[in-house]
This record gives sequence, C-alpha cells and structure tokens, in this order.
Amino acid sequence: MNKAIESRPRVLLVIRAIVLFKTKILLIQRSKDDTHEPNLWEIPGGKLDIGQDLGDAIEREVMEEAGIFVYPLRPLVSYMSDIASSSKYKGIPYIRLVGLYKSDTEKVRLSFEHQDFKWVSFEEALGMKLSDVSKRSLLSWEKELEEYLKE
Repeated sequence: MNKAIESRPRVLLVIRAIVLFKTKILLIQRSKDDTHEPNLWEIPGGKLDIGQDLGDAIEREVMEEAGIFVYPLRPLVSYMSDIASSSKYKGIPYIRLVGLYKSDTEKVRLSFEHQDFKWVSFEEALGMKLSDVSKRSLLSWEKELEEYLKE
C-alpha cells in the first residue's frame, strides 16, 4: 500500500439528515435496548460505508431507519468533529456531516434500531430529549429551518 495512505488516520464518518415534510421535522427515537444513547431522539443517519458517496449514504441511511426516500434541499448543512472516546472507536477522528433533506411522505417505517418517530415543529424538537448531535445540528441552522418550515 502507498506510504502516504498508510500514514493517514482511519476516520469515522457519520452522515445525518434533517428531514422535512411540509412544516415538520422528522425525529426518530433510539431503541431502549441500544448501548449508545438509548431512548434519545435524533435525526436519521449513520456511518458511511466503504465505496459509498455521501449522497448515496444519507439516502440509504434514511431509507433503512425510516423507510422513506429523501432528496436534498441543502446537502451539507453543518459538520462536527472530535476524537471518538467510546471503546469501540477510541482515538479515531469522528466527523459528522449533516444535510437538509425533504420527504414527499410522512409515512415512516422504522428499523429495529428505533422505537418511535414524530414529525415535530422546530420548537417541539428542542423540547425533546435529543442527542447532542441532533440538537447542535438543529440549532446551527435555526434561521434556515424557520424559512423552510413556513406554512
């Protein structure tokens, strides 16, 4: 393998989508049995698979977790980065990318990873027990979301 490639750190890349339907935002609740953030509400998303681009990955993740097709309004809304501290990924750069997407349906089919879903207003979302990434993502684009969520 190329020495330049070998010297680079592995990176854990997670993509998430703020999914809108009319005037609401989709939140999904993690399973109570999940070892990572059980029962917290979050925006859909997950890890990028090898050989997958970001657009395909977010569409796949939303389809897997919520059973709906989405299309981008703003493919990259925000990012967050830190060094993973969990034992499974400890020490690996952990980058989260969040995009703004739209759905043509409110009919959700949850995966086994989640136990509930809600379509909520921006204000309702902030009043829920959100994952840190979801809350930070929503707050970082509050003005844009208000514009998209107007009736």
